[in-house]
Amino acid sequence: MRKMPITVAAPPSKSFSHRKLITASLARGTSRLSHVLESDDIARTIEVLRGVGVVIDRTGPGAYTVAGMDGPPHGGREKPVSCFMGESGTSCRLLTALLAAGNGSFAIHGAPRLEERPMAELLETLAILGAAIRFQKEPGFLPLTLTARGLFQMEDSWLPVRTEISSQFLSGLLLAGPLAENGLRLALAGERVASWPYVGLTLQTMEDSGCRVSVATLQNGEWVETDWREMQTVYPGAVRFSIRRGTYRPLTGSTAAVEGDYSGASYLLAAGAIGPNPVTVTNLRRASIQGDRAILDILEAMGATVRWKGNAVTVSPGPLRGIKRDMSHCPDLVPTVAVLACLAEGQTTLRGVDSLRVKESDRIQAPTAELAKTGCRITISGDAMVITPPPAVSGETLQFSAHNDHRMAMSLALFELVNNRIMLDDPGCVSKSFPSFWQAWRTIHPDSRITEDL
Repeated sequence: MRKMPITVAAPPSKSFSHRKLITASLARGTSRLSHVLESDDIARTIEVLRGVGVVIDRTGPGAYTVAGMDGPPHGGREKPVSCFMGESGTSCRLLTALLAAGNGSFAIHGAPRLEERPMAELLETLAILGAAIRFQKEPGFLPLTLTARGLFQMEDSWLPVRTEISSQFLSGLLLAGPLAENGLRLALAGERVASWPYVGLTLQTMEDSGCRVSVATLQNGEWVETDWREMQTVYPGAVRFSIRRGTYRPLTGSTAAVEGDYSGASYLLAAGAIGPNPVTVTNLRRASIQGDRAILDILEAMGATVRWKGNAVTVSPGPLRGIKRDMSHCPDLVPTVAVLACLAEGQTTLRGVDSLRVKESDRIQAPTAELAKTGCRITISGDAMVITPPPAVSGETLQFSAHNDHRMAMSLALFELVNNRIMLDDPGCVSKSFPSFWQAWRTIHPDSRITEDL
């Protein structure tokens, strides 16, 4: 008998929520944003923006009125403005570049794990552009005091930007570009590009806010203006960004609404691939440019069935098989795909994973340790993770650690669907990106006991 799908809604996009709040805060005029994600990370962005002069009022669930500053952030004159980033790497990287385009002093600090995550490549670039940075502990890491006098770049120069660790360094500079005295001219540098689709989210939000970035690619020895939407493969040394000085405009109409989040939806969609019931996830844009939309291609490649109807996608289970996949454009999916690989037939090889060591947890070490408890074996070869599944994962009590990582917690929940009793040390850490996850999870798996002690 064919089982009916279970329907759940995707949360709002965390990445777009950050970016829309930021451009609305810099705009000349008022934006009325809707469907904004309400999570720990977004709360950090809102509080920092409020602290530097933005008026942001919550008018309802996910609804915010943002009165733009029409200019750069305001720092302290005698005492730095405190900018606490919590555990939010996105808030920290995007806003630090923005603060450097302002005036005054800012004390930038965060939770212990955030202060372990490297910032040197961004901070060195900001220093070249005029920011004065004083480290409180280790150079290249938070906490630090940033004294800003605006950003200045010689008009005929190109500033190299590396993105091996995170594309958010580039996104932060792009967002700050319209505030710089002469705009900014950035050249993609380094050995590889991590998470390129997230740069697309930044460019899209800037365009929606009236600040278009000119992108050029190196073709046959010449620089050619290129539509960034058509750039599927990106190489360091072959991409340039030119941002003119300008003014952000308020977000209105459809651009003020935040679309659904494929990162958060990935766990719900993966549940449909495992079964026993198909899962329908609503509030997703089929033509989204989010990199984590790749979860649908991955699920199909592994043996699941994917069907769309309007803004809802249904994933139905099938015998799962191992795959080979480059994850460099969608690294946040690795914990989810690793769990699926543990339940599949045959090995799975995930390439492009080396940037995962500096996420909320070490997302190479953490899945290796936790999936070993199921009998799954993970080996690392260069930038690849090779996952060998055990003969079976069923009917066991599994005690997992989330490693204080929201994506680890949500991906490990999937083991409940194969008749396992799951004990998780920190289910509450999902509040970082998807506070209502366990409510959605109990819709899919009513007998879940993971949160019974919360």
